[in-house]
Amino acid sequence: MGIPTPTPASTPVPATALRLHTLAEEARTLGAPSAVQAVLAAGRCALRDVRHHAASARAAALSLAQHERLDAMRAELDALDAALDSVLEASGRCLVDADTSPEAMRRFPRDGRGRARLRLWHRTTAAQAESASVVPSWGLAVGALLTALDTQTDRLATLASGQPDGAPSRRLADGVTAVLVRHRDALRTETQRCIADLAA
Repeated sequence: MGIPTPTPASTPVPATALRLHTLAEEARTLGAPSAVQAVLAAGRCALRDVRHHAASARAAALSLAQHERLDAMRAELDALDAALDSVLEASGRCLVDADTSPEAMRRFPRDGRGRARLRLWHRTTAAQAESASVVPSWGLAVGALLTALDTQTDRLATLASGQPDGAPSRRLADGVTAVLVRHRDALRTETQRCIADLAA
């Protein structure tokens, strides 16, 4: 089963980083730097999740062409992640590094009122590392990648919808969402084509 060759980013990486810097400065002027930092953090978390699943799909790929196509996709996502990181400040960075998943929340020590005390990171156990090293089948890996793309585009779209129209934070969320949507749609179209070819 093949996957699409991602098209190059419409905006070169240096220009993307410059645009992000400009939006962050604009947000400071408008008095909304925390919203921009929250969106930057959410964008980086979304990219981290998708890049993780893309790496699993690459490990399960059946051909050199699939490796190269996934490498191209990850290269674009890596470049976007670096651009977001270049304008992330301490207030946003702690959101990226925090492990706030439901599983992690159960591991956190509790305060006197039963509320979880958040840690900025969680050390992976040997058993977790071993289970993560198991390479899934190609079909499962592509399915997980599509699910991650669906989930993260939905989250970022919801985040963007909560920002004021035209606000730098909304433009940032929309920009990251557009990249993920493009990859998701291309991957879904190619997967459906491959399934149709196998059925023919």
